[in-house]
Amino acid sequence: MSFQIKISASEDVQKALAEIGRTEDIKFSPDNRRLAIAGFLKNKILIVNVLIDQSATGKQVTLSDCITITSPSLKAPHGLFFIDDQTLIVANRGGETPIFKLPQIGTGESSYELSALQTIRADQANLLKTPGSVTASRIGLDLYEILICNNRAHNVTRHILDAREEFRPIRNEVLLSKGLDIPDGIAVNEEWSWIAVSNHKTHNVLMYMNDPWLDRQSEPDGILRDANYPHGVRFTNDGNFVLVANAGAPYVHIYAKNGADWKGERDPIASIRVMDEETFLRGRYNPQEGGPKGVDITNDMSVFVTTCAEQTLAFFDLEKILKEQKLESSIPASNSADSSLAEISRDARISREVLVRELILLANTDARMALQKADLDAAHAKQIQSIHQTRSWKITAPLRRAYSSFRALQSKIWNKHPY
Repeated sequence: MSFQIKISASEDVQKALAEIGRTEDIKFSPDNRRLAIAGFLKNKILIVNVLIDQSATGKQVTLSDCITITSPSLKAPHGLFFIDDQTLIVANRGGETPIFKLPQIGTGESSYELSALQTIRADQANLLKTPGSVTASRIGLDLYEILICNNRAHNVTRHILDAREEFRPIRNEVLLSKGLDIPDGIAVNEEWSWIAVSNHKTHNVLMYMNDPWLDRQSEPDGILRDANYPHGVRFTNDGNFVLVANAGAPYVHIYAKNGADWKGERDPIASIRVMDEETFLRGRYNPQEGGPKGVDITNDMSVFVTTCAEQTLAFFDLEKILKEQKLESSIPASNSADSSLAEISRDARISREVLVRELILLANTDARMALQKADLDAAHAKQIQSIHQTRSWKITAPLRRAYSSFRALQSKIWNKHPY
């Protein structure tokens, strides 16, 4: 494991890492200064301050401080994602998907019990069932698209949240379901054009073009093979690489786009061993376990990090790996003005695509409602016809005619003498 980076951690961080127990997912904050780690069995989230330094001898990671988050809303936290530097969304296998506003680290407190700012409920309206992983994308106008893998429902749901109303869900739908069998990880590239879903039972990662016509009947446009039991999945910021944590083997696999898109089938360009054999076997109580669970990448693509029960935290030099593979990263150096223009252009394009998707969804909803009405009308007509054929209906026909004549006579008398 020549690519592993040395960690320097304070005593408080070492203690918290030792106590967090079985972990599932890990995520850098957008500014890369903090890491969130999901403590699955202890219903905790660990937030760690991170500093990555580059020196003549190589990279080094310093973990200076941390806080532990508890909450009544944490029930087997499995997946997590930073909506922004202070806002974290958590997918609970045991329930729902809460959103938390995080406190600052370094205020003297080591643990906080938080109430959820907002919650995407596990009910018929929000469509959640055993949410296990989550990703978030800003789509403009203070709106965010949240994609959630529902492990036991075997689907991916899409939720639009309004940040102006404390991330209140304003739309929910099942986005993907065909062919999914325990979707265990999800990621969207920076350009919002591709979605990657790690599919546990089929041992691969499914790649979908994120266009407005994507729906629950969509087939994947690409497949990343040879992942055994894929778990965490992440795109690099330039969109050219995907990293996949293999829960059933001691590796993180790296896939390259090698073209204009992710269509077709691909094998990994590299498989990086991220733990020694002893550590791997210690966690291998069944063929689906022992390897890394969560994986994430810094924005500059220089480092990736992994987590699992037997190795809570490990950092690796992605920049060095790509250089050895002769695959340089392609994040362009640009000034702040260029970056702002690029961000505005991206937001405008995404907003247009969201609008098209919403229009298609409304049209499909209207079509479905028309079909449902036609089905109900046909069922109603059939039910009436069956009632007319019953013996009771035929026997009571004279009584109904007599009653009808009586009502007609009563109405006639009333109209003639209303008072």
